[in-house]
Amino acid sequence: MNFFLTLVKHAQYFANNNIVYPSLNYQMTDNKEKNTEWRKIGIAFGSSWIVVSSILVCALIGLGLDWLFKTKRLFLVIMVLFGIVAGMYNLIKELRKME
Repeated sequence: MNFFLTLVKHAQYFANNNIVYPSLNYQMTDNKEKNTEWRKIGIAFGSSWIVVSSILVCALIGLGLDWLFKTKRLFLVIMVLFGIVAGMYNLIKELRKME
């Protein structure tokens, strides 16, 4: 309990004296180089999720179709290939939108 009271007192002290934490102050700076680096990292992570998510969704649909029609991984292979193509298409479309 003492820990939380101390934490609240520190928060009130920082708020009353307009003290900004160093990490928050870093985000508020207008440093163009660091912002572009973080933006590139964000684009890379977002782009990878576009491809991975489309492959996973198509693979799950393929597994469901294989279970439904009692086939042995036929639809899984077809849908994974479709997921790769769809993921690359969406990736190219997204990257062109950013230009």
